[in-house]
Amino acid sequence: MRCLMVIGLMLSVHLLFANDIDVVRKQFHEIKDEETLKAFLKMASAIEDNKVIPYKEAAAMRQAEFTANLFKKLKFFNAGKEQLETYIKSNPFDIEARYIRALIQHDVPAILNYNEHFETDVKYVLDNIDASELSNDYKRLMKETLTNLKNAPL
Repeated sequence: MRCLMVIGLMLSVHLLFANDIDVVRKQFHEIKDEETLKAFLKMASAIEDNKVIPYKEAAAMRQAEFTANLFKKLKFFNAGKEQLETYIKSNPFDIEARYIRALIQHDVPAILNYNEHFETDVKYVLDNIDASELSNDYKRLMKETLTNLKNAPL
């Protein structure tokens, strides 16, 4: 009986975290303005799951979009970039991290010179996404998004 309760508790915790990351994935793609960005960062910062890190750091980088101060723009961008790169160096096969980096690298201004991994990240994600454990809906979103970005100019 005790064993069943432990298994049930473990499954509940797993489902709780699975739901958190699903919410992060969904809300990350819904960031449209400073208000939704701040709400996302607050929500993501409260979740203790390493899978959230790339999304949180990419969102931190996006804070640069909503400030007029050039020095703050660079501070937000560079801090998030450093953390994202550190995460990817530690987790080079994390398909979501590589996807998030590709999104960021496509969208940042060329003057920031942050696009050196775009092609390899897109290729890696598209080559390996079908074998991942992501939901089919999220796989489809990732494929469509990257295919569109790949065909659009940097």
